[in-house]
Amino acid sequence: MPRFTTLIVDDNTVVRESVAELLRTHFPAMVVVQAGNSDEALDQVFRLTPDLILMDIKLPGQNGLQVTRRIRSQPAQQAVVVILSGNDLPEYRDAARRHGAEFFLSKSLSSGHDLLQVVQSVYTRKLQAG
Repeated sequence: MPRFTTLIVDDNTVVRESVAELLRTHFPAMVVVQAGNSDEALDQVFRLTPDLILMDIKLPGQNGLQVTRRIRSQPAQQAVVVILSGNDLPEYRDAARRHGAEFFLSKSLSSGHDLLQVVQSVYTRKLQAG
């Protein structure tokens, strides 16, 4: 089975840990790593080359959109990027797409199901591709 790595980027430790626990529960074989700011995120991305990045839109330093743009500027980085935001605004969704994110999800309480659906889709695609 190919290795699948997910990077969770959020400055809120509780959010990061909650998402990590959710992923570990539903995808036990998945490698889950975390970053608390833009510098840590970029370091992890270029060191680990994750398959999936769950990126908070608001981060200390560069915001999640700027980090996504930097990741997209590197052809070797093929990770699927999901922007997460507490504000589900159309302009945020548009900005996420413009900066290279494949998905935008709200951090609302009901979003756990949506997040799992996106992760399952990306995870299944990767496993089928081998």
